Amino acid sequence: MLGSPGTLAQLRSLGFRSFSPAVNESYDDQVDGRLRLQAVLQEAERLVALPDEAWRQLRRPGGPLDAAIRHNERHVGCGALRRVLAGLAGRLLAPVTQPCQASGADHAQGGI
Repeated sequence: MLGSPGTLAQLRSLGFRSFSPAVNESYDDQVDGRLRLQAVLQEAERLVALPDEAWRQLRRPGGPLDAAIRHNERHVGCGALRRVLAGLAGRLLAPVTQPCQASGADHAQGGI
């Protein structure tokens, strides 16, 4: 996946698996957009040049790509992602739902 720096790390933090080590994902750490794109293109060229037997090994049932794909399907399909996101939303919104104590006034009663 090509996105902003840290995109793959963020997806992994949500419980998804990526294709590492089958795919060199070091580009995800690259902050410079041109260098990140260059690294992605180099990895794509490496993957395209793999012999057929190497691809068969990567794609075989239970192989590295298959394992990640099946995990991600289950992660989305069984509701695990929904639970992770709900927990994250709860942690993010908890401070917003607490009454403001800074001035001793409660926003619900017109305090600022």
